[in-house]
Amino acid sequence: MTRAPLTALCGLAALALAACGGAVEGRPDVAATFPADEQALPGWIGEVQITYDQPVTILNEDAVKLTADTADGVLEIPVRAFSDPSDGRSILVRPVDEGHFAPAARHHCVVQEGAVVNSRLHYRLQEYSFHFAVGPAPDLFLASDDGNVYEVDPATGANVATTAPPPGYAAKRVLGADGQVYAWLDPLLPGSSVLARFVPGAAAIATPVTLSGEAGTRTGSHLVLSHDGRIVYATARDSATSRLYLHRVVAATGAEILPALVLSTPLSGPEPDFQPGLDTKRERLYVPFSDGAGGGFLGVVDLTAFAEVDAGPLPGVDALPVPDGAGDCAYEANRDFIWVLLHDEPQAGVVLIGPGDFAEFPAREPTIPGVPTAVFAAPDGKGLVEGLVGYSGLEGLVHVDPLRIGNGFPIDVRDDVGGVLQGSSSVGVLLGDPASTHLFVFADDGSTTYLASYDWLGGVLVQLDLDAGTTGVQALSLAASSPGVVVSATTLFGAIPP
Repeated sequence: MTRAPLTALCGLAALALAACGGAVEGRPDVAATFPADEQALPGWIGEVQITYDQPVTILNEDAVKLTADTADGVLEIPVRAFSDPSDGRSILVRPVDEGHFAPAARHHCVVQEGAVVNSRLHYRLQEYSFHFAVGPAPDLFLASDDGNVYEVDPATGANVATTAPPPGYAAKRVLGADGQVYAWLDPLLPGSSVLARFVPGAAAIATPVTLSGEAGTRTGSHLVLSHDGRIVYATARDSATSRLYLHRVVAATGAEILPALVLSTPLSGPEPDFQPGLDTKRERLYVPFSDGAGGGFLGVVDLTAFAEVDAGPLPGVDALPVPDGAGDCAYEANRDFIWVLLHDEPQAGVVLIGPGDFAEFPAREPTIPGVPTAVFAAPDGKGLVEGLVGYSGLEGLVHVDPLRIGNGFPIDVRDDVGGVLQGSSSVGVLLGDPASTHLFVFADDGSTTYLASYDWLGGVLVQLDLDAGTTGVQALSLAASSPGVVVSATTLFGAIPP
């Protein structure tokens, strides 16, 4: 048998390597991960970070795999790779669609060869894998109309801790970050709202956040966390300019990133602005406004440039007109839709907006009475849920198929405790469970809140039984653990890379 010269074989190997991504030298290699291999985190996690030894660009966002060892077997967790805005050498891995980290479970992460490339378009020749474990799912943090923030165990409804606002203030909005909770505090007497933060378990909300920009009285409005958990976006109304200010705050430190952004839409009406929606594909924030006369606007903010996008028809920068109205907003990445509730309507209603061309598709449900006040877009793209205020009977939720808007159907909210219906007539708060495919529903009768839970997987909304000892589907009373009416709810984002 004739043998090829060694130099010829080396030349052929070099050509082959060049064809599949470049020369051997200079390929990116994994330098570190968060969590580290075999690290056991005591608490929840927000994302996984893969850090390379050189700057990289994502080549295939789906070339990452994550599984968890659970009591029911191996759970495959849908995930995707995202660029890390704070480190050009790193990528972030987060659950998408119906995916979620598994509480109190060991996870296995695999980064395939073609996930990233370096500046020379070289990639790793082998996949990289590591294991880590996370702790239990985080608790719920509930702002009540009595002004306090209550930490509640979602499994039992029991109180874990109560955190009081400073004297003269009441907590209105809450937002969980990495190991701390942010809150808008409203003054009990005329004055400006204060943004503050606290560590879970603290007796008081004692760490104010210094904000700059407004010329008059500041009224805190809403809070949104960036998709990587690093930035808190806080909206506030300024009495002097009748404009909404958008503040950026570093979640870890509470330091504002100056300057604040003043949005173009003038404030109008008794409820002038609503909960913004975060577009994780385009790095945008959609901010809904009322026009004070039954219509509305949608302000569009480019978060990378931190500038408002010209979405309207007028000269200069202006917001997108939404003639049908405005309300809380949600963005759903799977089907790429923006949803805006119609808060000023006496029946369920929503506007679907395309984020590419801003085409609008309004849909009303005239046979389902109740003001749509809370919104949840299932991350698998198979359903939008509206919470209604002032409903009668049991029909406190509306489930909308994203591909068949206008054909929504009511969902019963059973607030049974001990086998007895409690008579709730309002669902003002909805919250997705980060540790499952469940939706927390907070129903109230005007004085007491009841916690119900639903599974949204597969486009079917099914209420779960929270008391196995009582016959029938049961909710949990929060009368002892979170007295009053819940006005805002959040849970911790989880640990992020240091």
